[in-house]
Amino acid sequence: GDGAGFVYSHLGTSHQSTEDIACARAIPQLSILSPADRHEMSLCMELAYQSRSPVYLRMGKSDRGDVHGGPVPARMGELLQARGGQGSSIAFMATGSMVRTALDVALAAHPQAEVWSVPGIKPIDAARVADICRRHRGVVVLEEHATIGGLGGLVAEIATDRAPTRVLRVGVPDRYSEHCGSYDYLLKEHGLDTAHVTRQVADFARSLA
Repeated sequence: GDGAGFVYSHLGTSHQSTEDIACARAIPQLSILSPADRHEMSLCMELAYQSRSPVYLRMGKSDRGDVHGGPVPARMGELLQARGGQGSSIAFMATGSMVRTALDVALAAHPQAEVWSVPGIKPIDAARVADICRRHRGVVVLEEHATIGGLGGLVAEIATDRAPTRVLRVGVPDRYSEHCGSYDYLLKEHGLDTAHVTRQVADFARSLA
């Protein structure tokens, strides 16, 4: 999935891929991988090579810098802890380009919060997701994808079945882009830039009190 999200920004809505996870999740026996940085890309390429079933590999190409300090060995579907935490009422889960945003928001405004990267969306370690939900009053899920049918929806499904908690889905609202512009502009238009996300998370955290 080359050019996921808004990375082909100036080419308009026809080139903005914000529904692909939702479509791919409904296809039986299709694995979905969504790396956040070069280390996760190497991991995902190896997992795809080893897989005995079809794989959809989502590449945003926005190059927002490293999330991990080095190689990250993991199994298919395993969550990766990008930042430790303790004592926070909320935790962050994110995939692809939005892992960097989750880290920035957590560091600035929620320094005790855990941040988890989700490079494997299908299959996913549902037991780990449920454990995170069980230990927190709220979970913030970030993705450069529609809020319908993506990672946020998946986390909400798992929480409903195994560990009910509040889930804030930070993603693209149910509409197309209104204007054409740069990648940074489109993140801002859809509320996915760091400033907008920080405000959303602050409102969500207050609602849990």
